[in-house]
Amino acid sequence: MGYDSKRIGIIGMGYVGLALAGVYGQSNYIYCLDINPHILTDIQNGTVKCAEPELEELLKIVHDKKKHIVQLSQTMSAKPREVVERADYIFVTVGTPSLENGEISLGHVWAVAETIGKELQYRTGWKTPYIILKSTVLPGTTRKFVNIIEKYSKKKEGEDFFVVYSPEFLREGRAVFDLKNPNKIVLGGRPYAVKHMQAFFEDFYKNTKDATSGTFFLTNYVNAEMIKYANNCFLASKISFINQIANICAKIPGADVNNIAMAIGLDHRISPQFLRAGLGFGGSCFTKDLEALANYGDKMGVSTDFLWEIDTVNLEQRELPLHIINNVFSDLKGKTIAVLGLTFKPNTDDVRDSPALQIVRLLLSYGATVTVYDPKAPDKALADVVVKYPGKIIRLPSAKYALKGADFAVICTEWEEFSRLEADDFMLLMESPYVFDGRRVLDPEKLIKAGVHYYGVGYGNSNAIPRTETSPFN
Repeated sequence: MGYDSKRIGIIGMGYVGLALAGVYGQSNYIYCLDINPHILTDIQNGTVKCAEPELEELLKIVHDKKKHIVQLSQTMSAKPREVVERADYIFVTVGTPSLENGEISLGHVWAVAETIGKELQYRTGWKTPYIILKSTVLPGTTRKFVNIIEKYSKKKEGEDFFVVYSPEFLREGRAVFDLKNPNKIVLGGRPYAVKHMQAFFEDFYKNTKDATSGTFFLTNYVNAEMIKYANNCFLASKISFINQIANICAKIPGADVNNIAMAIGLDHRISPQFLRAGLGFGGSCFTKDLEALANYGDKMGVSTDFLWEIDTVNLEQRELPLHIINNVFSDLKGKTIAVLGLTFKPNTDDVRDSPALQIVRLLLSYGATVTVYDPKAPDKALADVVVKYPGKIIRLPSAKYALKGADFAVICTEWEEFSRLEADDFMLLMESPYVFDGRRVLDPEKLIKAGVHYYGVGYGNSNAIPRTETSPFN
């Protein structure tokens, strides 16, 4: 298969869709489709802004290449018929947002299936299209996705088109690297279809610089769908587990959860990945997937208490700095709290379900003035609290500006620049040098020796994390 001859359509230009366009578009014709016209305009003009490392540069290269291919498309943005008629491989990456009860909404998935079906009836030519569903969906969804396409196209899956379910395992902040170097590629569908897609990916990795394919796992639809949920829920369970261990360590003078995590991570049955104690997980995936799978199991009559508890532990973890602050100050009125980091993790601008935002809102609700700094978080992340608490929330251009005059500092995101803060930054800039290291980016011994009142997740010193029934934060 000559790789440079492939035509790839991507439906859904969110985080995953843009990453696919940037990486696959280096050597392919790319057609992008989304219901948001602003995204398509940015793609068309080559002005997509991405906090994801490398992605903005890759998309610019793709745009510069594609604008000269007039015989295929005047722009990267395309209409549904253009995508379905011309693309040999159509990747579906639309969102499956959570409903209020924790279940997922599949409205976008069904809408795409209907659109593909309606346009597929007009497709002619000898090449059989492959439709690769990558959205996170519960078992049984891909089969219904196929049925809808068949209904509207009057064509048969397995003869006129093929559908493969291939979940994505990208980490925000590492999406380009993960796409080029996946540790596994899961493909669910008919044996012929999944083997064809395996050949597609093998060809891509063989012809792409600095790319290495991981292990291929070929299975059916429902197993592939379940793998995605099981994968994310297990990773979330590791985070909540090590955070519970951390809270015990914080009560033991001399204990340090980092040592415990490092040691148990040496066991090849455990591995060190996702054993980093902190303020818990955020973002768009883990909580959503936990609740979706728990609801799914509940409906099937299976006890899912363990899955619900993972989420409960995670939410409680966000309260740790508030307990410490309450122990230091009986009243937050007139106090200034510096919050360093707003995104749920570094190397992204994503603030969805960020522990930091929850902490900011709680601090404001108890009368504190909050100074914040984050190098990437969008201004709109604070829009609601700026209106609700005028003059009480101040965004500043650097960590040191945020620390100046503060009575307490909370590090919420593991940005590398925060690890470079020195003891003097806290001693000289702050009104009182109290620091809660929610991501364990600082050296506690150096700070304590210099006179900083240091509290770190899972770090047991004489100021162990209190759990008082009278805390207003309970």
